[in-house]
Amino acid sequence: MCLAIAGISIAAVVAVLAFALLLSPVMTRLDAHPAVLRPLAYAVPTTYVADAFRDIFGSGPMYLPFAVDVAVLGGLLVG
Repeated sequence: MCLAIAGISIAAVVAVLAFALLLSPVMTRLDAHPAVLRPLAYAVPTTYVADAFRDIFGSGPMYLPFAVDVAVLGGLLVG
């Protein structure tokens, strides 16, 4: 039996979220990812959130300027 919300299985949602979390530099640094996967990390919104937090708190390397992080997250919020 598979649980579903609005026709989407919970297992599918968990799989997508786990993939997005592993692609983004939330728990690891972006330069620790394989070179092939680094461009894909920029398609995941959590990459910009993690980078903005690193800029705000001054912990770890920042990959993009803070203004770029805010612009991308604002664009995702609007559109």
